[in-house]
Amino acid sequence: MHFRIFKIPNLAAGNIALILLNGVWIPFTYFLTLYLQQVLKFSPFSAGVYLIPAPVLMAITMIFLTGKLVEKFGLKIILMVGFIALGGSNLLLSLYTPVDGSYLLNVLPALLLASFGRALAYIPAQTAAITGAKPEESGLVSGVYNTTSQIGSAISLAIMVVIAAGVTASSTTESPVIQLNEGFLSASIFLVRHGGFCRCCISTSACPLSKARRRE
Repeated sequence: MHFRIFKIPNLAAGNIALILLNGVWIPFTYFLTLYLQQVLKFSPFSAGVYLIPAPVLMAITMIFLTGKLVEKFGLKIILMVGFIALGGSNLLLSLYTPVDGSYLLNVLPALLLASFGRALAYIPAQTAAITGAKPEESGLVSGVYNTTSQIGSAISLAIMVVIAAGVTASSTTESPVIQLNEGFLSASIFLVRHGGFCRCCISTSACPLSKARRRE
């Protein structure tokens, strides 16, 4: 691997943004699925069906909206807006998911907000990670951003699972459902408080993303 590719403008910023993006999105969907099945007692099939609005909204947003917004406002602004939406969705998940909650009130708003945020942030982050590479470097650059995406999701999910398991195990509540929910909420609160996703995104994308050009 030629480490000189990291000298490509915006490549480091784009890859860090992808790490953070998947570090938010994967744990969010993981714990939301567990909340549906283990707390609200939905069947695995029903939980999967109730998550369908997420890919539908992401597809519509990416196809019809994200590109136009990037052209108008630039990569950096749309990337930050996407991260803010993702942060807001995790805040909803951490503060508004009671044991006796409902799908429409406690799940769907957070799911739609997270899906919208990911749809806004993914294309700018990916574009920043590959823009500026030479044609012969395109495969290497693609491999780098796919790897960093997997690293971000794996590390973030591992940390949050440990937090959730620790809180659940140390809970003094007798109800197993309440114990599980406390663990899920604690993991979500940790993500909101300590992630710093928006601030990291702003600082790492300080370079002029909208002006990146392919190297000759």
